[in-house]
This record gives sequence, C-alpha cells and structure tokens, in this order.
Amino acid sequence: GEIISVTVKNVAKFGVFCAISDYEDGLVHISQVERRSVPPEIGETMEVLVMEMTEEANGKLRCALSETAVRHYRK
Repeated sequence: GEIISVTVKNVAKFGVFCAISDYEDGLVHISQVERRSVPPEIGETMEVLVMEMTEEANGKLRCALSETAVRHYRK
C-alpha cells in the first residue's frame, strides 16, 4: 500500500468521503477512521493507506482506504 493525503468532503454515520484527486473520491469506512468519537471536519486533510485499488468495468477506480492502518504501516 501507499500512504496518501486526502481531503475530507463529507462525513456520514458509516464513514468519511474523501477527495483522492481532482477526479477520484473514496470512502474511509467508519471502522477504518482513527478518531471515531470526534470525526474529521469537512476540508480537513487526513493521511490514509491505500489498501487495495481495483478498476471497475466502467473504468472507474475503486480504492480501499484506511486511516487506522497508517499507524501500523509505519512501524
């Protein structure tokens, strides 16, 4: 995986929607958010680990992102 910086676009009960680039968005599931009790704010930058990246039939990328894995990845 690779650690990237993303910008929070929206916060929902089930996770955090982030801008990966100008063209791609991703979802960090709530189970993969480091600070579940105090979620990040819109516009905030988060560091996430790209766990897996696959391309769908329509050409869109689907990324599995994790904020909690960054801590373990850096050990």
